[in-house]
Amino acid sequence: MSLQSWSLLLLTPRSSRPPSAATELKRWASPKYHMPYMKRIFSILVAILVVWQILGCVAMSTASQSMYFDAQSKTGLVIFGVSPSYRVGVTKGLQTESEFNNSDFSLFEFNIAPAGGYVVSAVSPTKAGEVYAMLQILPNGFSGPAYKVCNGLKSATFQAEPGKVVYLGEFNYYIEKGKLKIRQTTDIQKAAEYLKVNYPHIQVEPVYVEPTWLTVKGLNCNAGTISIPVVLPSIRR
Repeated sequence: MSLQSWSLLLLTPRSSRPPSAATELKRWASPKYHMPYMKRIFSILVAILVVWQILGCVAMSTASQSMYFDAQSKTGLVIFGVSPSYRVGVTKGLQTESEFNNSDFSLFEFNIAPAGGYVVSAVSPTKAGEVYAMLQILPNGFSGPAYKVCNGLKSATFQAEPGKVVYLGEFNYYIEKGKLKIRQTTDIQKAAEYLKVNYPHIQVEPVYVEPTWLTVKGLNCNAGTISIPVVLPSIRR
């Protein structure tokens, strides 16, 4: 027996010795003993959920300008123009008919602001029934209001395939009477030139894929969130 264990036995009064298993079980069953621990566990779970949501808001992903990408790459690439320089959050969910089903525990696949007018990000390929949706717009980064596509509103969605560069178009955002609106156009030649200059190791030409506008289901917005009430693609050139 070590000195530490021996000293512990000498200094522990008989009434304070470790209780039996039966006594400990009765203490756990007692509301006076159980409730403080349950409150502590609940507080920890709430903290974990808060951190999860924060991670979802700040998770960032982008394509490195030095990355090599070709038709055999295992990931996909997405590019779209954004103006003004608003941060765009994209998450993955399931499509059922004309709805995008979001999970409150989903992290953003990427949440980034454009560089040189374009968002370029590597994305994992979508499986059958999966789509990506643009669910959050931050006009002033993390310091300003968050515009989200809440339940019942429509979001631009797309799919991703390995070895393919998907171009979604140009998204021009503007705020009118407190509402965030979207004007969508296309200019694939401009996007291709941007990739050639800024991502010289991408060996695949971008292909325009028109986003599918699906009704969002499962994104409950709180009082601190400003929903996007009007999402209208306009004339494309």
